[in-house]
Amino acid sequence: MIIDTHQHVNWLNHDAAWLVAEMDQHHIDVTWLLTWLLIPDEDDPGYHVGTNPVHARADGTHAAMPLADVLDARDRWPLRFIAGYCPSPAQPNAPELFEAAYYIHGVRVCGE
Repeated sequence: MIIDTHQHVNWLNHDAAWLVAEMDQHHIDVTWLLTWLLIPDEDDPGYHVGTNPVHARADGTHAAMPLADVLDARDRWPLRFIAGYCPSPAQPNAPELFEAAYYIHGVRVCGE
C-alpha cells in the first residue's frame, strides 16, 4: 500500500476529483488530506492564488484550506482520503479544536 502523507485539496486549482485521478495515475492508495489555516493576522495575499475563493473573507484575507474542504473530499472518497487538521498554534484553544475535530469529524492526522 502506498500512502501520500501530505496533500491539500483545492490548492492550485486542483479539486478532490483531480487528486483522485493523480493518485490513480501514480498508484497511490490513500492520501492524508491536510488543512492549512491562515488566521487573519497571518494572512499573506501571495497565498490567495489557487485557493478556493469560497473561503475569502470580507476583510480581504483568506482562510486558505479549512477543515470543511478536507471533510467534503473525505466524505466523497472515504477509502482514498484520511482527514487531517491542524488548528493554528496561535489560537489559544488549538488543542481543544483538534480534539473536537477528532471526536466529531473523525480526523485522524494532525499536521501541516
